[in-house]
Amino acid sequence: MNILKRFANELTILLVTIFAVYALFYKISISKVFIEKQQEIKESIYEVNRIVKLKRFWSRRDLSKKVNSLKSFVNSKKILLFKKRSKSIEVKYRDLTPKELNKIVKLLVRNPFQIKRLNIKREKKESYSMELLCRW
Repeated sequence: MNILKRFANELTILLVTIFAVYALFYKISISKVFIEKQQEIKESIYEVNRIVKLKRFWSRRDLSKKVNSLKSFVNSKKILLFKKRSKSIEVKYRDLTPKELNKIVKLLVRNPFQIKRLNIKREKKESYSMELLCRW
């Protein structure tokens, strides 16, 4: 007991030092977790904003007008089928030249169409047939 009374101040200082070191490590680890959570929140906000932009892009009203341009790229004799519904279209072409085919494919790539079916077949040397079913 004498020894405890004699070193009471030193033991108190030792315990306080251990507690301070523990608190320092806890603060450092919590700050790292906080920074990681903050990054996750920023990424989530970015993703939500991106989704909102894509929804606006997909809900544009001029998309149906651009779908009508699928009809104007090609001579009407080459169009076997052209069915336009509310938000989908089905088109069948025959005897397409490579230029016409490229125009159609470029239109599909540049716009937010969801392609359900796309069949392109080479019929002759410079002639292609195409089936297309897509939504927007």
